[in-house]
Amino acid sequence: MEQGNFRRKNRFGIRRRNPWTILILVVVTLSLYGTFLVARFGREIEQVTGKKQIGFWSAVVFSLLTLGIFSVVYQVALAFHL
Repeated sequence: MEQGNFRRKNRFGIRRRNPWTILILVVVTLSLYGTFLVARFGREIEQVTGKKQIGFWSAVVFSLLTLGIFSVVYQVALAFHL
């Protein structure tokens, strides 16, 4: 896999992302990109594990309503599913 190409997917269907690009986008969009990214992580982990996760838009709405607290809790929960 190429180091600079963050659109490539591994054998599980999870996209490789450049951490610096993510950091810049999170800062520029005032964390809105991070909110969408966490929901996207949920979709990808659902593909790998086969276990149903919370819906994409539900995760986005809960993250916005809780000012990002839900995103942190959701990331930890997703990490335990792996």
